[in-house]
Amino acid sequence: MRLELIVSAKVPLRISFVGGGSDLYEFYHQLDGAVVSCAIDKHVTVSVRKSPGATRITSDIVNYEGPTQDCPDRLLREALLYCGIQRGLTVHIESDVSPGSGLGSSSAVVIGIVTAVGALRLDREYLPAEIAEIACHIEIERAGRNIGKQDQYACAFGGLNRISFTKDTLPQVTPINVSDDFLIKLSHKLVLLNTNISRDADAILSSYSNKFQERASTPFKHMTELVRMVPEFESALESGNFLELAKLLNKSWDLKRSLSSSISHPYINKLISQAMDYGVFGKKLLGAGGGGHLLFLADEPVQGALYKLFGNLLSPVTISLKGVQLSYMAQTQESRTTAAHN
Repeated sequence: MRLELIVSAKVPLRISFVGGGSDLYEFYHQLDGAVVSCAIDKHVTVSVRKSPGATRITSDIVNYEGPTQDCPDRLLREALLYCGIQRGLTVHIESDVSPGSGLGSSSAVVIGIVTAVGALRLDREYLPAEIAEIACHIEIERAGRNIGKQDQYACAFGGLNRISFTKDTLPQVTPINVSDDFLIKLSHKLVLLNTNISRDADAILSSYSNKFQERASTPFKHMTELVRMVPEFESALESGNFLELAKLLNKSWDLKRSLSSSISHPYINKLISQAMDYGVFGKKLLGAGGGGHLLFLADEPVQGALYKLFGNLLSPVTISLKGVQLSYMAQTQESRTTAAHN
């Protein structure tokens, strides 16, 4: 009886409260950037095992079998090629959210692949900072994505953090000093609304990132103001001031949507107005903009009304202290074959 080793990497997704966009090279190369973000209890899980022949990839959006270099998905292709995989590997990807969700799922997939393959093929477990920087290299340099670096670090480290970006050093992750009790209270006030709109983050970020090269431009000035809000938001978290958090979240959204006309549109504005009419006191659109998920800060009675209004498009969210988690399972080839036939 032959045993096969299956290695799985479970990667948390993230929500970003304030400062997003300052993690773009075009900004922090001129002025230091910073974000406040946290990992959440929604995940991407990547499972890998050695297999004869071609590379095989299965997920909700990609089903591919063939040489790695011919894989049509550039992120998956570049992640596997970085790991030295030309063939002989089966990859299965499961995600709690659809692509373009605004929750960092693309970066989570890359982190999951590199982590799982490293453990399977190299018997190596990466440190969070290592895996985050590798994911940045794959996404930005190899795959040519016009994105920042906050997702990779937020997903790799887990927890509630301030992440700082400078031109001369690697991003620095600093845990925010709050109690477990506060994290529970904060989680109880957070809900996510799926807009059911998937968007291309690269295109939206490109619509304003080039303007960061002009310090006199409105996008640069507004992003600078967003970065200045980071220590204010951190202080509000540490003091447990939910009204101040909501105020800063609302101001953050107002500044963010001013960066580009691509960030918001009438449908998103309508969803926000409906939620605010029901008593939501903090809101912002997550990710690059244009779609994905809205984040609301609301008391539990208000959340009950929102669930009646939006149904299963609304979901609770819990802040997660865990980053990437590895697991190992031995499976007989016969049991896998039987399961496949069933």
